[in-house]
Amino acid sequence: PPPPPLASTFEDWTDLMYINYYGCDKYGYEGMEEWCTKPVAQPLTSLIYFSCFAILGGLILLTLFIGVVTTSMDQAQSEALEALDVEKRFLALIPKYNLEQDNLLIYKTVFTTLDLDGGGTIDEDELKIGLTSIGVKVNDEQLR
Repeated sequence: PPPPPLASTFEDWTDLMYINYYGCDKYGYEGMEEWCTKPVAQPLTSLIYFSCFAILGGLILLTLFIGVVTTSMDQAQSEALEALDVEKRFLALIPKYNLEQDNLLIYKTVFTTLDLDGGGTIDEDELKIGLTSIGVKVNDEQLR
C-alpha cells in the first residue's frame, strides 16, 4: 500500500480508505498478504476520517496554492513597477547631462553587467571583478 503522505496529495487516498473500510484481508493487499497483520474492517470510522481528510486537505492545499500564486503575482508586479521607475529615472538623465540615447544604453548595459547581484548598486567587489575582467588591476585602497 502507498505510504500515508501520498494521501495528502490525493494520490491513491481512495485505496487507503477502502483498505480501512473493508479490512486489509479483503482489499488492497493482493500479492502482499504478509503485510496484512491485523485485518480489521472499520467502515464508519474510515468514511468519517477520510471524508474529513479529503475536504480539509483539499481546502488547505487550495489555500496554499492560492497564497503562493498571489504572492508571486504581487512580487512580479512590484518588480515590474520598480523596473519602470528605474527606466523613467534612466531616461531623465538624457536631457540632464546632454547625452545621446545610444550612449546611455551603453552605460546601462555596462552597469547591468557589473551589477552581479542585481541589487541596483555596484559595490567594491563587483567593481573589482569588472575591472579585473578587462585587465585593469586595482587594489582595495584604490577602490575606496
